[in-house]
Amino acid sequence: MKLSFFNTFSAIAYQCLKPDRNERPKMAHIVEELEKVYNIQAGGRNGGGTVSEKKFDENEELTCIKGTIKVLTSGHTTISSLTFITNDKTRGPFGRKIDTPFYILWEKGNFGGFYGLAHNIIDDIGVYMKSSSDVFTRVGKWGMKSHGCPDNQWSFRLQKNHRLKEITIDHGYLIYFLMFTTEFRGEDKTSEKKV
Repeated sequence: MKLSFFNTFSAIAYQCLKPDRNERPKMAHIVEELEKVYNIQAGGRNGGGTVSEKKFDENEELTCIKGTIKVLTSGHTTISSLTFITNDKTRGPFGRKIDTPFYILWEKGNFGGFYGLAHNIIDDIGVYMKSSSDVFTRVGKWGMKSHGCPDNQWSFRLQKNHRLKEITIDHGYLIYFLMFTTEFRGEDKTSEKKV
């Protein structure tokens, strides 16, 4: 078990032991945090060696994504690094910056999510933009050129009135998985791992 996951388990256990019942976490929060850590620890390839959890402040919104594309010796094209830029901070780079750079900018409030292909690693990534009428449009697609089989396609869309709270990235030489946590009215919801 990675030390950061052990620390999460320990922190939750100690929160549950607080003498004042009102200071203890709700069961839904406990289950969500434990499932999130378990899914990262147990599932998928987890080949990156580093798992980064980047939390966004309340008023932070994504306004740009940058990264690099790597062509492997097999000829397979994949995402080798990602950087998330908000109206306030730059988060990253995660992975290794090599070969071909890419980026896309958008206006504050237009971010709708991500999509792409993944098979043990994140093969490609694109961005969903949403209009004022909550219609999603795909923008860009970096990485693998082919469409891939439907089983390898992944998608994360920001639901109406939800805000992106956290991105979890397993990275090293490449990007191995992404996971997203959103918040709506004080409740967090974590996506399945995108790998």
